[in-house]
Parts: sequence; C-alpha cells; structure tokens
Amino acid sequence: MVALSVVCAMLAIDAVTAVRREKAAWTRDLSVVVLAGDVGKGEVISASNTSTVRLPRALTPTDALTSLPAGLTARVAMRAHTLLAISLVVPPADAVEIPHGWRVIALPRDLALPVVDPGDRVDIVVGDTVVAVEAVMVSTDPFSVAVPADVVARVAAAARLGEATVVALG
Repeated sequence: MVALSVVCAMLAIDAVTAVRREKAAWTRDLSVVVLAGDVGKGEVISASNTSTVRLPRALTPTDALTSLPAGLTARVAMRAHTLLAISLVVPPADAVEIPHGWRVIALPRDLALPVVDPGDRVDIVVGDTVVAVEAVMVSTDPFSVAVPADVVARVAAAARLGEATVVALG
C-alpha cells in the first residue's frame, strides 16, 4: 500500500511539474522579426520592410529570427506579417557558417546542381556512395561547398572528373 501511495505521489508531482513547464512556455514572450509588407523571392530583407513583435515561446518556431542580420534575401515570396525563420531567408555568402575543421572547395561550373542557395545543406554522392553528408553550400557563383576535411580530396577529384552529384536536402 505504501509503495502504491509513493508511485501515485510521484505521478502527481510529475504532472504538476509538466503543467508548470507548459505554462512557463506560454507566458514567456520572445521578440521575433516579421515582415511589414509583401516580399518577393530574392528581394533584400531589411529594417525598412520588417518589424519586431513579441510572441509566446510556445508559438515561436525554433529557427525564428530574433534579430535581423544584414544582407538577407527572401528564399521564397512571402506575405506581410510572416514570421521570419532561418529556413525562409538566404544568408549572404560571407555569412555562411562553416563548421570547424571543414574545408571549402570549388565545384566545376558545368557540374549539374539542384536549385540551392548559400547556407543550404547538400549531400555529395560519388557513384553509389554518399561521401559528404550535409555539406554546406557556400556560394552558387562560383559554386563552392564546405565538406569535412577527411573527404575533401575525394570530393574534389570526383567533381573534377565529373563523377560527383550534389543532392539537395528537402
């Protein structure tokens, strides 16, 4: 009987803690960037066409922009009042974050690429083997990609020989 009482008390404490955690997520606001007007694909996003609003954390996507870095462009056409998220914008090429220990290599201009933007993640496939998982597209003019240092030589050789395929991640 005592063991059953202890289990029931632990379940009740866990339920109360979960409710408090959910309430805190709804009561804490986060300042996020939204569009003040409609924006077309490829248009520059700046302070003149954005504003900030406060939203409950529970309603805010994890990749929502809380500040507006310079040089962003719209990845897709968006309507006014759209909450800006990393997935909706294209960073300038010089703002693409390259993981520590990775190297940037140039890809041949004649290499067929899917529609990608700087900052997009891609896989590099040679033959039937994925040699670079979630490589980072650094620039599309000229084509360059960041890959782990241990696969740089293989990717560069395959690209030069026309045997590399770049696969965009969904």
